[in-house]
Amino acid sequence: LVPYDTRAKIVARKDLDKYSIAWSDDPVAVFFLQIQGSGRLRTEEGELIRVGYDDQNGRPYKAVGSWLVDQGYLKRHELSMQNIRTWAQNNPDKVDTLLNQNQSFVFFKEKKGGDPNEGPIGAQGLPLTPKASVAVDRRYISLGTPVLVSVSQSNPNLNFTKPVVAQDTGGAIKGPIRFDFFWGFGDEAGKNAGRQKSQARAWLLLPNGITPENL
Repeated sequence: LVPYDTRAKIVARKDLDKYSIAWSDDPVAVFFLQIQGSGRLRTEEGELIRVGYDDQNGRPYKAVGSWLVDQGYLKRHELSMQNIRTWAQNNPDKVDTLLNQNQSFVFFKEKKGGDPNEGPIGAQGLPLTPKASVAVDRRYISLGTPVLVSVSQSNPNLNFTKPVVAQDTGGAIKGPIRFDFFWGFGDEAGKNAGRQKSQARAWLLLPNGITPENL
């Protein structure tokens, strides 16, 4: 694999306009959209555009929160999507440096057709369902597998035990007990997603007569 340009080089290029789906004046929002891998864009006219993962530049993903901790800007326990966004708003001159710590860059394609009010299209080719879809590492869990997941952390509002379906993947989803839970849309879902970093247990739900070795 010959990696493509780094994030910094891609963002600095001036010849990519013809490939653009939309523009945003919030680079941090675009960054988090790349981490999520799919989502919805709302235009100034109120139109919803669904976008999904198309490709990646071949560079390894690096969590920018580690840089904030190393530089002394945030404590490890303070890391969350909300706190990173707040720090970026308070330090606009350092945003590019922060985001470029992650050399990985995700390219999107527009997902036309279907109901734009539905969830983003996951790796299974189906809209994700709020509080019912998870991204998994396909080396361990096949797409479409129902899983009972129990998660716990210090914030009791984010604790739950419920059945979910493996419907998506992600570059940072590595390991047998690693999930990305789809909270849904809106401010409340965004707050929960930004704070969710839980210990997890999981049980694969299989038909009688099927063992994990047969998957």
